[in-house]
Amino acid sequence: MCESTRRFESCPHRLRIIFFNVWHGLKWEGLEKFLSSQVGDTDAFCLVEINPDLQKKLESLLKEFTPIYHKGVKTVYLNGITEGRSIFIKKGINILDSGAIKIFETSEVDAGGFQYTFLEKAGKRFWLGNVHGMAMPGTKKDTTERLTQSQRIIKFLGGKEEPKIFGGDFNLNPDTKSILLFEEAGYRNLIKEFGIKRTRNKLAWSEFGKNPDFVKQYFADYAFVSKEVKVTGFEVPEVDFSDHLPLILDFEI
Repeated sequence: MCESTRRFESCPHRLRIIFFNVWHGLKWEGLEKFLSSQVGDTDAFCLVEINPDLQKKLESLLKEFTPIYHKGVKTVYLNGITEGRSIFIKKGINILDSGAIKIFETSEVDAGGFQYTFLEKAGKRFWLGNVHGMAMPGTKKDTTERLTQSQRIIKFLGGKEEPKIFGGDFNLNPDTKSILLFEEAGYRNLIKEFGIKRTRNKLAWSEFGKNPDFVKQYFADYAFVSKEVKVTGFEVPEVDFSDHLPLILDFEI
């Protein structure tokens, strides 16, 4: 059993992962400060809404990490920004495999996907997934496409024997069947389990509050783990440099 404090030398199987929709890095100064403060204790950053220019800035900042970038499609919002997802793995952790699967039909108005990597640390192997679910319609309620999205993730991970951890911006309400499907498949919903009250903040409400169909939403982001993962901590700190909040997961394998 590892000690409760984070001492990697005495606890080689303890890891920390941060899932975060970084809002295209629009508030870079705050994002840079936050990521820099987390570098020492974090083994992997799973980030979404990453355009190529932001990816370069992140690679310059996170020099102790190996980047895995999946460039997305060119969108019509934010002056035609190109979307993407990025996982940064601390050097010393073996990357055995990585890739991406299509979980919905992306378009210039709705970009996203599922990025994965297969990792090994101190002889222990596990799968890590980075999710950016479909954003439309903005109600975050169930649709046929969103149910299919969840089913595709479950099917992909279902054939893996090793422990599985995945999270990110699912663009879903907590009471949807699309979220329940993961629980029915045997995954622990850490947002529910830890009683997290929200993963959005005032930036989300002020940014989109003028839209005619605006409804104040408190959730979009989730983290799931398979049953054999020992969760030692999970928190969603308040930040003001993205319209989402980061999910910080500590666990042992």
